[in-house]
Amino acid sequence: ISITFRSGIFPDTAGEDVPTPNASDRILKTVQYYKKFPKKNNYFWGTPLHNKISESEIYKNYLIDLGVSPDDIITEEKSRTTQENAQFIKEKLENENINSLILITSSSHMKRSLNIFEYYMKNIEIFPVPCNYLASDYDNKIFSFIPKYHNFLKFQIFI
Repeated sequence: ISITFRSGIFPDTAGEDVPTPNASDRILKTVQYYKKFPKKNNYFWGTPLHNKISESEIYKNYLIDLGVSPDDIITEEKSRTTQENAQFIKEKLENENINSLILITSSSHMKRSLNIFEYYMKNIEIFPVPCNYLASDYDNKIFSFIPKYHNFLKFQIFI
């Protein structure tokens, strides 16, 4: 079972709601693991409502467009926080007798998420799969210390 967290949506210029860049990375990582492990997989998101359609419905539609079977997608729509998400998912896992999961979220959010999920799911083996890394390994040069717009965005995400 794979669990992917919500990461927000925003309206695009056509008036539709689309996943944020962080959410898009998580969706792509989810599809990657779905194709790597072709067993039945389930994907959950908590979802505060936004405009006309929920985040989980938007993510579900993207997963389907990327080749995930609709029968392999289960959404969780009651949670507003990572803690609530873990609690609600725990109930679903117990009902299905599932004893392991793949936890997909941003690398900056992974430690906190993993701690919360391990607290609520003591009998479930959790495999963390981080994505959305903000660091890079290119050599620092004198001009690399001049602020760039995308670094302000990264700082905003970090905060």
